[in-house]
Amino acid sequence: MDKSRASVTEIADRAAAAERRGLLDVDQERQARAKSEKALEGVRAQAAQTEERLRSDIQALSETNARLASKVDTLEAANRQTSAKLEENVATAEGLREQLRLSQDEAARAKTEAHTLQTVIQQLSPVPPSPAAARAPRTRKT
Repeated sequence: MDKSRASVTEIADRAAAAERRGLLDVDQERQARAKSEKALEGVRAQAAQTEERLRSDIQALSETNARLASKVDTLEAANRQTSAKLEENVATAEGLREQLRLSQDEAARAKTEAHTLQTVIQQLSPVPPSPAAARAPRTRKT
């Protein structure tokens, strides 16, 4: 009987030790789970902050993109107007160059004609008396 009691006591001690170990394991698992849940909450909070920041950044970039698109449209319209004006000015300049060339040709013809007329006039004009001949005393014919 003593042997049985000793055996029962030993079994009870082992069972109590096993129960303590089991409770300790359960407590450690509970603490690990609580720690994991706390870490998970921190990660979720950080993810929410990052998501909010990214949404804010996306909104700001979207507004910037809209402003830039508007500026691009304005600049493209101004560029088209400037290009049209440039083409108009180039055409006007070509017309003026042609007018200048025609005027220069006409001026050259007029200069040549004037020179030719002067030459003809000189050839057809009587020779003027020389200044010495004009001073000489005139003799009277009697």
